[in-house]
Amino acid sequence: MAKHITYWIKVIAAVSLCVGSVVLVPITSETSDTQTAYACEGKKMTLTCGSEQKIQILSVMYGYPAGQTCPSDDHPFICQSHNKEKVVSICNGLSKCDITVDSNAFENPCRNPVWKLATVHYKCLEINAVFASEGMAMTLKCNRNERIKVVSGTYSRFPSDPNNVDVTEIISKRCNNQRSCTWEVRKSQIRKQSFKEQILAEVSYRCLIY
Repeated sequence: MAKHITYWIKVIAAVSLCVGSVVLVPITSETSDTQTAYACEGKKMTLTCGSEQKIQILSVMYGYPAGQTCPSDDHPFICQSHNKEKVVSICNGLSKCDITVDSNAFENPCRNPVWKLATVHYKCLEINAVFASEGMAMTLKCNRNERIKVVSGTYSRFPSDPNNVDVTEIISKRCNNQRSCTWEVRKSQIRKQSFKEQILAEVSYRCLIY
């Protein structure tokens, strides 16, 4: 109960400060890894993750919500849009994202001229890494409601080999959008087969929520 009270106190505080700078508010609840950013129309919203993390947009609300207003006269109607497509295209996959709250980034649902509030829920995704030697299999795996998104893949003779071969595309075709994917490392999978030594594969990937 206390967690939910804390959340709503932060929501109210964020809205009341809309006339000033943007407020970034982590949600205090069972999904504590979810973050929420609030900003009023015309202001800048910043979504931030760690340098080794990437943003994934979970949900977006833009409009005039009852009981939560930016500077404006009261209006007897509610208009909201939950279309996240524009924000996803701008911010997904970045470590930090700045958005100006306007119709370029958010779908405007209000016909009347009211000040609108933008609320964005997002997660900071960790990047997973798996390794395997030639002839061995590596497994990329996500939770039940998540799917694989390959970030990078290389074949090399040793870690940090400057002459490594990029295999991101071929592994992406095999594993992207799967919950679990097994990949066997073989030289025959690459055009450049000049490696005489045993090769080492390294694949980085994220688990995206669907």
